[in-house]
Amino acid sequence: DYDQINQPIAIDDRFDYILFTDKKIDGFLGVWDVRLVDRVSDDLTKCARWIKTHPELLLNDYVCSLWIDASIQITDSYIYDKVVELHQRSVNVSSVIHPERDCVYDEICTVIEYGVESERNALNWGSFLRREGYVRHNGLHETGLLYRRHSDGNIKLFDSFWWECINLNSNRDQLSFDYCLWKCNIICENIISFKTNDVNTIISNYFIFRGKRK
Repeated sequence: DYDQINQPIAIDDRFDYILFTDKKIDGFLGVWDVRLVDRVSDDLTKCARWIKTHPELLLNDYVCSLWIDASIQITDSYIYDKVVELHQRSVNVSSVIHPERDCVYDEICTVIEYGVESERNALNWGSFLRREGYVRHNGLHETGLLYRRHSDGNIKLFDSFWWECINLNSNRDQLSFDYCLWKCNIICENIISFKTNDVNTIISNYFIFRGKRK
């Protein structure tokens, strides 16, 4: 009851479409294979983050996966060919650069300004990053579109560490994603080609950003 369910405009038979939800829906909903997931917390945002950071448990019969926020609708076949390419090259992580910022400290200020995280949680996380020696302008990704070779041992460790940061600090997973990459010494490729101006999911010919229902 948080996001509306969008059907992809472009569909590729090489892929399975799986929708995780806490609301019982039998069978398929359009192309989506609906899978019921128990809540791990009374905090629904944290429940969604748990699903996002545990593909090795929820998709253990797959080698790799592409996470897509429900607010993003696929409109072009580009992403399918890109995922196949990433898989063939054994890339471990690929996501989307942030359209406006390249620094998690600036992002912390923004989430406080917009009230999407408590000031206390956000500032505590910023203080922790400074103590860790995490530098400014080390890059920032949008994690609404996230490819992972989740069967890889390094990615399993990364996802576990990412979830720990989210669970103990801030529900805003973008605040900890790049720090976890840095800590785990993992390079994240850009999933959208720089050959065009489409460098993120909001400014793109390949997707429509539908936003939230609520």
